[in-house]
Amino acid sequence: MTTGSATLSAATRRSILLLSFATFASMAAQRICDAMLPELSRTFAVSLAQAAQVVSVFAVVYGLAQLVYGPLGDRLGKFGIVTFATLACCAGSIAAVFAASLDMLVLARVMVALGAAAFFGVRVQIRQAFGSPGGCGATHRSEIGV
Repeated sequence: MTTGSATLSAATRRSILLLSFATFASMAAQRICDAMLPELSRTFAVSLAQAAQVVSVFAVVYGLAQLVYGPLGDRLGKFGIVTFATLACCAGSIAAVFAASLDMLVLARVMVALGAAAFFGVRVQIRQAFGSPGGCGATHRSEIGV
């Protein structure tokens, strides 16, 4: 039995693998601060509710940005969107490391959310371009970043 990956070039397989890692990283970035909320509250001397802005603002920006990246990927090209997303995630992560206040950390997390949101929509577009085993809407490993 022949698999679909046997017909893909090495460069395409590598791109899909890297995009899978990026999808995993974007989901990890979304949840990484959840367990840190009590420590963020202590570090920045704010209430737990204020510290939760780090998570809630990220989730809202992440969700809204996903609506934009699909059409933007069609218009500007998927490679450019993924490049921007990677840079935004990196810049936001670096800014988060050096955040001196909760507001700076929230802003850094907005940058990460803007980047991380792109990977989901672009990944779906790429999967549709190559087809999916089992037909449209089939669940397979690339949907969970594997």
